[in-house]
Amino acid sequence: MLDQVVELTAQRLRCRLIAFRVPDTVADQRADRVRAEAKDRPHTQLQPETLDLCQWTILITNLEPSRATVSDICCLLRLRWQIELLFKLWKDELSLDDWRSQQPYRILTEVYAKLLLALLQHWLFVLSCWELPNLSFVKASRLLRKHAFHILMALPRLKSLVGCLQSILPTLKRCLIQKRKARPAAFQLLARAFP
Repeated sequence: MLDQVVELTAQRLRCRLIAFRVPDTVADQRADRVRAEAKDRPHTQLQPETLDLCQWTILITNLEPSRATVSDICCLLRLRWQIELLFKLWKDELSLDDWRSQQPYRILTEVYAKLLLALLQHWLFVLSCWELPNLSFVKASRLLRKHAFHILMALPRLKSLVGCLQSILPTLKRCLIQKRKARPAAFQLLARAFP
């Protein structure tokens, strides 16, 4: 029944449905997580179909088969996680979700200031090392934070700011992610899928 609903949905949306079975260990981990979440909701009964779905990864895409293979689509799915990592970077490194006040306008001011800082940080990444596929934004963010006081002191004078940035920005190119064999990083997956 469920596969018919998914198939009809894919047809209506003119999408391509890709479904593949995951290894038993992954299915068991998913089922354990679903059971644990079901315990937190005492008035909700766990459906057998939900546990059945733990054995599958189901993807719906509008990419035509001639434009992307199943492995390409799985690679792109994993790359989507990079967006989540950017938000995590903002929360962890810039403390975007923490504030010091209880007053709404002060909280709003602090959030705006941190978003401006995130924008400035991103701009510095684009200026210095954006072309590097294996750049670690976490390492680069921490390096910029170490030099934040120098950048702040150089802000009033353009010549000083340019000199400061010319000395700091090249060091960002050393903030790299190492290649991994067991669980390849996103840049490795991209290089394999789209040579």
